[in-house]
Amino acid sequence: MVQPAKVARGLLICGAETGGRMELLFRRHFWAVWLVFLALSSTLVARTANSFVASALSPAPDLGLAGPPRGAWVPPPVPAQVDETKFGHLFGIDPPPPPADPLAAAAQNAPKDTRVCYTCAPVKSNLRLQLLATMVANEEKWSMALITDLDKQSTSYYFIGDPVKNAVVYDIQREPQRVVIVNNDTHRLEYIDSVPGSGAANVGIASLGTSPLPYNPMVGNAYASNAPLSGVTHLGGTSYDITRGRLNATLGNLNQVATQARIVPSFQNGVANGFKLFSIQPGSIYSAIGIENGDVITRINGYDINSPDKALEIYQRLKDAQNVDLQVDRHGETLTYHYSIR
Repeated sequence: MVQPAKVARGLLICGAETGGRMELLFRRHFWAVWLVFLALSSTLVARTANSFVASALSPAPDLGLAGPPRGAWVPPPVPAQVDETKFGHLFGIDPPPPPADPLAAAAQNAPKDTRVCYTCAPVKSNLRLQLLATMVANEEKWSMALITDLDKQSTSYYFIGDPVKNAVVYDIQREPQRVVIVNNDTHRLEYIDSVPGSGAANVGIASLGTSPLPYNPMVGNAYASNAPLSGVTHLGGTSYDITRGRLNATLGNLNQVATQARIVPSFQNGVANGFKLFSIQPGSIYSAIGIENGDVITRINGYDINSPDKALEIYQRLKDAQNVDLQVDRHGETLTYHYSIR
């Protein structure tokens, strides 16, 4: 018969031996326990730092509790944008400089009409123009005005620096709603509003509530002369020579070409008749080939370009063209420009 005392003694001896082996194993591999501890500590510190940085850089959350009505379309969430200024202050890094604006730089360097008193209060213009609406943007170069030329019975959009009759758009204002222009006949600042100009002789009377304006360099585009461009030769009149390399370079970089002028659809009597060009930069391909601010391009090689689809079709044809004829409507006069591709 097995005696209980012997069994108990055997279990104690076995337990002691097992505990000794475990303690020895723990002592030998204690470095592994430290590695696990360090990994957990590093993860905790990293998550804490990430939470701190995220709270410093991310915008404040929208706590609005009212959700959209049932069945309403909900726009996708806009990804949070990192504030470069906060990021720089947080890590001691200078934020990158803003990208250069070639349009503003060209306007700043353009010549100034010294005959105009830019510090004088604008007066009511007698030009046969009527302001219909204005849209004022934070960046003045994107502000626009809808103006009707009462003599031509045509309505178009105008930006700062664009010609309107024998004047240049100088400033677009919201309060009061009006457009300040530089009248090239009187060499002074005038304004147009919702009251049509009388068309009488230019003997303006200073209006009440007006204030002087500083010189606006954006209007310099209207006074700048056409700058020469390599690959384009003016033969005289409306005839030009363009090298094949210049044409391919222009058609191959449409993103750059799009920044050299503002192009909007043009309408006459409610019907699209082409595309109108505004704010043409000096030295651009447009100025090099004779196009001026306010021109409406109506036909290319005999094809109407009264829709984006037509413009895209003509773009494909221009790649292999030997001659290009451009029909332009300039202040009611139709001109045809001839370009020989060599």
